Amino acid sequence: MSDDLLALHQDASKKALEQLPEPKRFWHHLLMCLETPRPSDDCGLIRSKLEAFAKKEGLDFAKDSAGNVRIRRPAAPGYEKSTKLIIQGHFDVVCSKTHDKVHDFYKDPVLAIVEDGWLKADRTTLGADDGAGVAAILALLEDKDLKVGQLEGLFTAEEETTMAGAENLEPAPFLTGNVMINVDSEEPHSVCVGCAGGFEKLVRVPVKRVAATSQQIAYRIFLHGLMGGHTGTDINRNRANALQILGRVLDHVTRAQIPFHVKSIKGGNAPNAIPRDCTAVVYVTKEFGAAFEESLGEGYEMVRKEFEDLEKTKPDGPNDKKAWQFEVNTVESKVEDLITDEATTRNILDVILTAPHGVLRMVPGLQDQVDLSVAFSIATLDPVDLQRAHKVDEFIAHLFCRGTSMAQMEAADRNFDAYSRLIGAYTSGSATPFNKFPGWEPNLKSAALAEVLSAHRQLFGREPHVYSVHAGLECGLIQGRYPDMDCTSIGPLIEAAHSPDERLKIDTVEPFYNWLRTSVVNIAESTK
Repeated sequence: MSDDLLALHQDASKKALEQLPEPKRFWHHLLMCLETPRPSDDCGLIRSKLEAFAKKEGLDFAKDSAGNVRIRRPAAPGYEKSTKLIIQGHFDVVCSKTHDKVHDFYKDPVLAIVEDGWLKADRTTLGADDGAGVAAILALLEDKDLKVGQLEGLFTAEEETTMAGAENLEPAPFLTGNVMINVDSEEPHSVCVGCAGGFEKLVRVPVKRVAATSQQIAYRIFLHGLMGGHTGTDINRNRANALQILGRVLDHVTRAQIPFHVKSIKGGNAPNAIPRDCTAVVYVTKEFGAAFEESLGEGYEMVRKEFEDLEKTKPDGPNDKKAWQFEVNTVESKVEDLITDEATTRNILDVILTAPHGVLRMVPGLQDQVDLSVAFSIATLDPVDLQRAHKVDEFIAHLFCRGTSMAQMEAADRNFDAYSRLIGAYTSGSATPFNKFPGWEPNLKSAALAEVLSAHRQLFGREPHVYSVHAGLECGLIQGRYPDMDCTSIGPLIEAAHSPDERLKIDTVEPFYNWLRTSVVNIAESTK
């Protein structure tokens, strides 16, 4: 991060903090998170800042072999016998941006913008998922007026990718509490009591190539500006998948009997984000060039109209960046370029058209709740010059399955294997899924839940919404390491997580924080 960029961010943060309401200590820590690059595979800087915080506050700091951080605050005098509490969140973020935004998630801070009652970023993920949780934990740990039993802040690693932090969490005595409030939820006045598990799968399609000829012209096709969203909580909203849209448009071209060959395809940037953009470089015989462009336009317009009631598919003007954009441009063609042969082109297109994406099963009796889903979230066909680095030439479709039932997910896993065999492909890890994590089974008799519900009634005079989410929280994995852990989860309102449209509703933060703090106090008092 350059000194100039850091100074710019710190100036913007200072101005943002002046506009933000109480609790100021929460916002101070959130803005610290935003200034700190923290992609899942490079979180050394945020760990260092957490260690510095612990040292400044005189609190015990520990880091385990999985990269998780624990900060322990001792019990206040008179509260030594109170329940030992853990407040847990994760410090890594999903790295997603619009195609026109220049941003290095490994070096650059996220600039916070206060707009119409929301905190957002400039065309990148904000990082309130779960920077808001980290901020809430730090605010509690430094609150000198908070009189409670022992309080442990648990900050987990790699939640947004492999969940390896929670999966490999060091056993006791790394943590000594047995009641945990997770602060990675995104619905206000709501208590999450369960979540889906999941796994990832790579479908690999062997590729055969031929040399381009001087009679061919190369086109770059770029679709971007789709809504995207979370592959769990947004999977039932029927949002467009850029990979599927481009597949349908190219299929329209084939039905017009216009042959083409593919040099490269790239779409999607994270397994847990619905693809909002996709690009492909294809070769077409020059005599078909005009017909190819016309057919692409026809196919795109046909698909665009299907989604105009769900997404903003038509720009208001040439500078409207918040709507779908479909760009087709000629690029330099080279005779030595290697492009897919006719059979491979058809096979790749068929994979894109038939790759599973969407809801597979709803919860019986609860038709508004997803039970099983799959997202076709990333597709890659690298040009040959990049493939040579690992000597494999293949088209890769990345699937992310979520479900509340392990049996249902295992059945889906076998179905993906069957699908791969039918299309002449093979799956990752010899038919073994990876990044597999369990769900979190609801426990409506939880003592922690009872206290959190009571605190909400005390503060707001009404019951909060109790729900299970079709997304991944770390509670189930943590219970695997600490079987007696009693868990529940709350948070402020965060919209469009995992996308550049992510935003945090400012006026939901104070109620969330007060609710969390009151819950902590009530648990301490009731067990004193």
